[in-house]
Amino acid sequence: MQSYLMPIFIAGVVFVFLAVLLTLPFSIFQYRKYGYFSFWKTALLVSFIFYSLSAYFLVIFPMPFSFQNCGEVPSGKILVQTRPFQFIRDIQREVNFHWIVPSTYANLLSAPSFYVRFFNVLLLFPLGVYIRYFFKNREKWQYAALMGLGVSLFFEITQRTAVFDLFACPYRVFDVDDLLANTAGAVLGFLIAPLFLMFIPSKDALDRQEQFYDGQQQATFGAQLFEVLLNVMVAKLLANLISPLFAPTSTLGKALIFAVAFYFLIVILPAVWRGQTIGGKIIRARLIAIKGSQFRRYNRRFWILYMPFLFSATSRVLTSEMKDDVILNLAAFGLAGFSLLVWLVFIGHLLVRWGKKDDMPFYNRYAGVMVERMGKRMDGERNKYI
Repeated sequence: MQSYLMPIFIAGVVFVFLAVLLTLPFSIFQYRKYGYFSFWKTALLVSFIFYSLSAYFLVIFPMPFSFQNCGEVPSGKILVQTRPFQFIRDIQREVNFHWIVPSTYANLLSAPSFYVRFFNVLLLFPLGVYIRYFFKNREKWQYAALMGLGVSLFFEITQRTAVFDLFACPYRVFDVDDLLANTAGAVLGFLIAPLFLMFIPSKDALDRQEQFYDGQQQATFGAQLFEVLLNVMVAKLLANLISPLFAPTSTLGKALIFAVAFYFLIVILPAVWRGQTIGGKIIRARLIAIKGSQFRRYNRRFWILYMPFLFSATSRVLTSEMKDDVILNLAAFGLAGFSLLVWLVFIGHLLVRWGKKDDMPFYNRYAGVMVERMGKRMDGERNKYI
């Protein structure tokens, strides 16, 4: 069992690394192209990546200790098995089993060859489910067979070539029975996939959802949050680059530089750049003042957004100045607790309203600012709030 769990654990570690690395680019791609973040499309992609890593690592692990591994391969070990259904003979050699004697079927549970073949069927079973999701017609099982055979052949070639000559000698067996079992697993997964897919929205439903959001003029609630998050990240990056030049050790200096950078990004820049911020440009959205002075609206929006950062920065400045002053210590700890409370209320309110499918976050509503998708006209929507 350890030989199966270890590759899955490694796949999990690699998957977490890839998730951290790709989450931001993938989110940008979805908001930029579709205008919203699809939970189910993301879940399907994420699950498929994890499955693919797990399947491949099950094929190549455990690896030899050295690339020059010929000495680790036992002399006389068979590395190519081209006789179909050899596993039946192996099972009969290991335990008392006969197809025509049902009472011997229980003996399969103690046959190592049976478990090897069983897990080979399971290896590409999920692939069949994914194929059924995209090719809904149950009569397209041939696609599952062909793709299952192709993926299995790729796995077997990987083993036969010692991971494409990464190692000096093959260390896993090229087995034609693996091809048969893997292909059968993909077809089986395709045939009974509806038992699993009943819990997942159909591809047609996701396509209709995509078309709905693509026709929306106003940016979604999530897109409006993401626009601010991107601007915060850019402001932090600018502050980290500029701080060593002007305030390498000053907590107050770093806080002021971040505040100036953030103000420039969400007030000055959109005022002179037709409502566009860096974050908005990335996801193809821009700010629109509902009524009144554009600059005043952007200023109000800045102070609503910056308030939690202001409390946190003040707390950090007081903490950095703490020495033996009891009053200063109490003020710093009190402000730190208050800052945490403000952040919890701020983030909690956004999450609750997002879950309730509000059309805009409170900071945009109170500031009188709307966010529209680039290339979309939303005069009617804007008039609704005037």
